[in-house]
Amino acid sequence: MRGMMRGGSQKDGRTSLNNPPMMREHHLSIMREHLEAVTEITGLVSTGDYDKASRTAAEKIGLTPEMRRMCDMMGDKQFRAMGIAFHQSADRLSEVLKKKDPTAALAALHETLNLCVACHASYRE
Repeated sequence: MRGMMRGGSQKDGRTSLNNPPMMREHHLSIMREHLEAVTEITGLVSTGDYDKASRTAAEKIGLTPEMRRMCDMMGDKQFRAMGIAFHQSADRLSEVLKKKDPTAALAALHETLNLCVACHASYRE
């Protein structure tokens, strides 16, 4: 993937989800919302607003019932498992943020972002 980001011509070896165009666009939109939420969380932590950061993690990227339904609609079993793991890690992040410990918060955020990286390294829309 690094070669692609630098303009290389390497073949994209990631697994395609083969979603229909409308579902593909919806899914890409949701992932952008997740990135916005992570950005919001890091900003809130940087200002010491751990309570709001915790709520943001739970509400915007946690495994809410709505998010669980969306994950369950994904056809690829491994992708679905990775997605659920990501959202569960966001729930753990939410709990860690309540402790207001910056080191623990960064470690939990690191776990969540590593799941993003692993999924994006394996799958593509």
